[in-house]
Amino acid sequence: MTAQVTRARCVAIQQIQHYRIKSLGDRLNITTLDTVPRLREYAEKNKTCVQGFPNALPCEGHWNSQGHEQVGQLIAEHLCDKFKAEP
Repeated sequence: MTAQVTRARCVAIQQIQHYRIKSLGDRLNITTLDTVPRLREYAEKNKTCVQGFPNALPCEGHWNSQGHEQVGQLIAEHLCDKFKAEP
């Protein structure tokens, strides 16, 4: 598979996953965060993968340690903004 095909496939999968999670959150009145833009920006800026492991296809599958770190930071930022004390 070419890099362009792999990237297009990855983007399509991420969009489907986001839609499914957002739909569930909307139905249950739960806030969801779209992690895709943050992970994509980080991966492109740092020329790295935020998914995949050495024993699997590169840049596919579950988040690796870099992916978990970025999503953890995104969640922390969201929670800090949401519960910021009023002056």
